[in-house]
Amino acid sequence: MWHVSTKRFALVALAASFLLSTHALAQDQDKDQIDNFCRRFAHQSTWIDDKLYFDGGYIDYGSHIDGSTVNYTNTQLLWADTTTTTDDFFPPMHDDLTKPTNVPSVAGGTLWADEVNKLFYLYGGEYNSTSPPPQQFTLWLFDTIYNTWNETSTESPPTPNSFGASAVDQNKGTAYYYGGWKSNATEVGFPGAPRLESGLITFDLNTKEWGHSLFIDDTPRGEGALFYIPASDQGMLVYFGGVEQSSSGPNGTKGPSGVPMDTIWMFDIGSQVTYSQKTSGPTPGMRRRFCGGVSWPEDRSSFDVYLYGGLSLFEEAQGEGYGFDDVWVLSLPSFTWAVLDNSTQRPHHSLSCDVINQGQMIVMGGYFPNSSDVRCDSSPSRGMHNLNLGANDVDDAIWYRYQPNLTYYSRPTQLTEVIGGESTGDLTLKTPVGGFDSPDLGVYMGRLAQTGQRTPNRALSTSTSPTAKQSPGDGADVGAIVGGVIGAVAGLLIVLALVFLCWRRRQERAEQHATKEPNGSQVGNMSTIGDSTVYGSPGGQNKQDFSGRSWATLLGISSLRGSPENTPQPQQTKWQPVPVHQQPSAQQYYPPPPQAQPFYPTPPAPQQYSTEEHSPVVEMPSVRSPTNVEDVRMASYRNGGSPLARRTGGTIHEE
Repeated sequence: MWHVSTKRFALVALAASFLLSTHALAQDQDKDQIDNFCRRFAHQSTWIDDKLYFDGGYIDYGSHIDGSTVNYTNTQLLWADTTTTTDDFFPPMHDDLTKPTNVPSVAGGTLWADEVNKLFYLYGGEYNSTSPPPQQFTLWLFDTIYNTWNETSTESPPTPNSFGASAVDQNKGTAYYYGGWKSNATEVGFPGAPRLESGLITFDLNTKEWGHSLFIDDTPRGEGALFYIPASDQGMLVYFGGVEQSSSGPNGTKGPSGVPMDTIWMFDIGSQVTYSQKTSGPTPGMRRRFCGGVSWPEDRSSFDVYLYGGLSLFEEAQGEGYGFDDVWVLSLPSFTWAVLDNSTQRPHHSLSCDVINQGQMIVMGGYFPNSSDVRCDSSPSRGMHNLNLGANDVDDAIWYRYQPNLTYYSRPTQLTEVIGGESTGDLTLKTPVGGFDSPDLGVYMGRLAQTGQRTPNRALSTSTSPTAKQSPGDGADVGAIVGGVIGAVAGLLIVLALVFLCWRRRQERAEQHATKEPNGSQVGNMSTIGDSTVYGSPGGQNKQDFSGRSWATLLGISSLRGSPENTPQPQQTKWQPVPVHQQPSAQQYYPPPPQAQPFYPTPPAPQQYSTEEHSPVVEMPSVRSPTNVEDVRMASYRNGGSPLARRTGGTIHEE
């Protein structure tokens, strides 16, 4: 009996172990950013050597959005291979890169790409309640050759802000960060409400030295966009959009105001002088938290800045609804806007844009504030959408499948109809319609900066391709094959052990049954033994047909692969930076909330979290009680806080 009990215990233990492993596998699948992706927002991205990297922000899992959806802090670094596509016509996404727990996972930051040295730096952004800002800021870099994170030793680094504007001059090796929000989610011990900042921070990618420049004026600004163009002798920066601190906010209150999109600021890097210039023609509506990219034809006759989406500053006051879903292009030096897509169907913001090989711009994710849209954000492409900048495809479409071999830029027809010239270069309208507001700006815009002069200051390996977990349609790498073989062998051993124990148990039962038969012969019972479920012959009725059935089905797992609904655009679930709020202590990211909440249209500028202990369940940062959202909004404006936008509900956790 003891021998049988031991075997029974072993059988139960093995079965329990198997079930626990299956449950853990199912949980892992639930939080798989490739197989169970739903939405992503407030992240940062960059493109180096045909790899598009995504870091931080929030991630939602599942097949749709509802009141119980959780905004998880994304603690992974993912990348997409832009040299190829999956069956869904988008770059395959990989999640095989490691990210140590001491490397920050922030929202509203930036990745400064050093394309020459194959590195990128993580700067800015807001921390979450379970991982507050460090006492001393550390600049982290990721080495794309060795796929490792490293701390950068720098002297007197400035405390970063969140949701500022960022750009990199690859020719000189200088990174820029302008404005943004400062709060106790960006700086430990910061007192009071979040506030906008001014000043242009610089970081020399060659010497690792910090600097500071006066840009535009001393007015605090944030949530706009900054771009580098190789114009003038040493390059120029282009800035527009976002919000600025003013003495008169909405309805006569003091607080941030929108920045009209017909005002463009140009910073000449060589002279360190800022110029402003008015645009002509139709103009985009005021917006913040949009994304964009810049490209130009080979002759550099124009520099064309593309923008997409964004959040309107005062939705109700201006009747802008939930924000923007349109595409515009600003062409320089004519300072002319042209609209490429005036869609209003699914506005969203807090997304990322990356120009790939001059001709395409991948738009990733975004916060979709419309609570009636519960679909995921294009699950097959993991939230990626492609803007064909020149609409140079067979369908002449701006939104089009990704084309890995498109490596040049051509102007879209909507733009050449305004500025003249050809799609591949030349130009008719070479100055603003009303002339340059400053003659000096016209002189600088007529010059071209040298490019391609910078060389790496470290030894570079010839192999820069990381191995990866593959998306559907990819071939498996050696590591994946080895891992799969080991897993299969381990699973087979468990199954064989279970079969052996069952066989032994049935054999013992058969032997016991034979000894109890009166006047029976064990030999005479062979036919009975032969028909048992364990000894069943191939043609016996106990045989099961496993053909065409997956292991998931056979093992009772409903699905080993998530199948979120495929929709062109997501609607976001929650957060965005917002003003002051009590930060929950549950695993959640800084901006959104801790408990399931009803949906509200959009979120606002950066918020703060309290350093005090709180219950894991709390209200959404900026919403508080649904009945007085508008009161909280206006109170924030009157107190000089950031504009409150409505947001959707849900909880927030770290992975």
